[in-house]
Amino acid sequence: RQYAEAAYDEIEILSRASENSGVNGHQTYPTGVVELFDYFEHIGDHLDSKGQPRKHVCMVFEVMGPNVLALIKQYNFKGVPLPIVQRVARDVLIGLEHIHAC
Repeated sequence: RQYAEAAYDEIEILSRASENSGVNGHQTYPTGVVELFDYFEHIGDHLDSKGQPRKHVCMVFEVMGPNVLALIKQYNFKGVPLPIVQRVARDVLIGLEHIHAC
């Protein structure tokens, strides 16, 4: 249950961020925040501790590039070059600034 609540909190934050960054719900400038296209609930086959089917909240995002783990693997776990780390940090800070402004 706590994961579903966290997912709905994330959906609310991302929806607000998207509304404040573009036209017709789509980003028109880089915000550093992933765009949430849609979400839906999936009722699973497994039961929770109360015997109820588990509800999974599924979010549909824009296509993104590789994740941070893939980047670390690309450099054989020996450290990512500083210019790349600086770029990732800059993008994260831009995203945080945008969310904070919403």
